Amino acid sequence: MKRLFMILAALTAGMSFAYPAAAQNTVPTGAEIKAAIAECDSAWTGGQNLQLSTQCKTACLRETAAILNERAGETEAARMLYEQARVSRQILEAFGPDAARHCSRPSGAGGTAAARPGQPESGGGAARGEALTQEQRIRVQRSLAAQGYDAGPADGAFGPRTRTAIRAWQRANGREATGYLTRDEAEALAGAGGASGKERAAALSPKCAGMQEGASCWIELANKPGCYIFVARYNPLTWSGACSNGVAVGRGTIGWEWSGVSGESTGTLVRGKRHGEWVDSFRDYTVSEGPYVNGKRHGRWVERYLRYMGGIRSGTVAEGPYVDGKRTGRWVRRLPNSPCLATDYSGGKIIGRSMC
Repeated sequence: MKRLFMILAALTAGMSFAYPAAAQNTVPTGAEIKAAIAECDSAWTGGQNLQLSTQCKTACLRETAAILNERAGETEAARMLYEQARVSRQILEAFGPDAARHCSRPSGAGGTAAARPGQPESGGGAARGEALTQEQRIRVQRSLAAQGYDAGPADGAFGPRTRTAIRAWQRANGREATGYLTRDEAEALAGAGGASGKERAAALSPKCAGMQEGASCWIELANKPGCYIFVARYNPLTWSGACSNGVAVGRGTIGWEWSGVSGESTGTLVRGKRHGEWVDSFRDYTVSEGPYVNGKRHGRWVERYLRYMGGIRSGTVAEGPYVDGKRTGRWVRRLPNSPCLATDYSGGKIIGRSMC
């Protein structure tokens, strides 16, 4: 059995495993190890791409070995493996969000959920002194109950009911449903700093009051008083998703209106700011798709014009990069039955044009 466990560790970039004599009752069985390896063999669901599937399997095996080492009492080995797994997943993310989504995480040996790096209330996070206090755990349970999730009694003990409630909350908010909280999730649920949702909302800056329409600022939602979102100011503004500690969070749709024309944006909010892939629709005029980072467009975007707008013909498709919320680099606009036009930008300003 020890040999099988060491084989698993060897598959994770040569990380060794010290077999602890004091932890015999927590050492996984051979069947558990084989099941874990088999799970990682099928972790990649993104098709026939050897490079990505190999990187995905490596990440999964490192996480699995970290879980098993952690169970056996080897917290330092587990910490190092979690760090190696984080690097593997960063490499996957470099190939784009689809690559990351197509690589599942291990469910954990013996049916226990996989702990994640940065997790404040158990596993890898606790090893770095990030464990939640009893008071914070109670606040998490009360926050879950207030949002309609059955977390059991607010006693600070995270049993099966609390874990199930956390998973349900994570799924509803577009997060990975593990049943264990990252630091960001703990703050979103209960406010690790101890401030109330009203106090946290009051501290948000800049507020939109007195600012010009179109400026990025914190604005109170029309349909959820006391809940704020960071976005270019358009009134009225609504949010279909959840709110926590005074800010909009999770996955949902923002509804807005500008110059008498309504629109909507669908995606995920992290602490009130857009983050990850979003679809912005300006009703009957344009549909734009691409990533946000910390509330600003950042990465490659595609914009489709559904009807004539601002001198741009219906059917036109424009694509190119945003950097920190501004068009930067080369944008290409393809017009129906016409040559395409290339426009070069620097910090949002046009610096040149040419035919493709």
